[in-house]
Order: sequence, then structure tokens, then C-alpha cells
Amino acid sequence: MGHLILRHYRTLVKLIYVAGDMSLAFQALPKFGPVPSIILEDALENKLIDEYVYKYKRKCVLIALPFGRDEEERQSQARAMFTGFIRYLKEIMATGAAGIVINEGEFRVRMYLKLEGSTNILASLAPDWFHSFYDRLFVIIVLYE
Repeated sequence: MGHLILRHYRTLVKLIYVAGDMSLAFQALPKFGPVPSIILEDALENKLIDEYVYKYKRKCVLIALPFGRDEEERQSQARAMFTGFIRYLKEIMATGAAGIVINEGEFRVRMYLKLEGSTNILASLAPDWFHSFYDRLFVIIVLYE
């Protein structure tokens, strides 16, 4: 569980490991209170996800799903994710957002929308897992050094 923060939008998400170095996620994700938070800058991305997934040796690919203790809270977080992240990035024609995480070292983070190119990469990284989540609302998180 964690928070995604972009500008003045915040949503509670469940972070799920997909591929790469899981220890990097534990090292990179900053702890603000009881849950980690990924704070994205206004550095918007128009690059494709594969530039980061295949370029760096030490990386971790996660997905972020809306999280809530019950269905009502999950729906509220899904609306916040859609409005605050997905719709905002689509309106400005960005494929994602970038940020730098400083937590015992310097780590970089990229968030990507669920687009054809990014979902194809997820399908190749974790084919069995991917089909169980494909139809759900999520964003892709890539952490790297």
C-alpha cells in the first residue's frame, strides 16, 4: 500500500511487484508515516516505457491499483486516480510523469499510463500475471537507479 502524489492530487494505491529487482523497491520507496509515498514532479513524459525497462540493469516494475478497505473507498480512490492522474496526463498528451526519490540514495521513478505499448511490455515481463489484471484500472511504476 502507498500513496501516489502528483501536483495536488493524491490517491491511495496497492503496489504490486511485476518484475525486476524487488530490493530496489524496498530501498527506493520513501516512508512518510505508515505508508510509502511516490511523489511525482511536473516533469511529464512522452517517452516510451521500454526506454527505462530495458535500459537500466537495476530496476523494478510495479503496478499501482486503487486501494480501499471496502468497495466504496476503492471506488473513491479509483475516481481520484482517474481524475488526478490519468485524465490529467491524457489531456496534456503525456504518456506518464517522472520524479526523483531521495531515500538513502538517489532513485528515479517513472509513472506510465496503461497504453498499448506499456501493456505489451508488461505482458512480456509477466504473461501469466498480466492477464489477471489487464482489465482493471492501474498505472505502471518503474523505479531505477
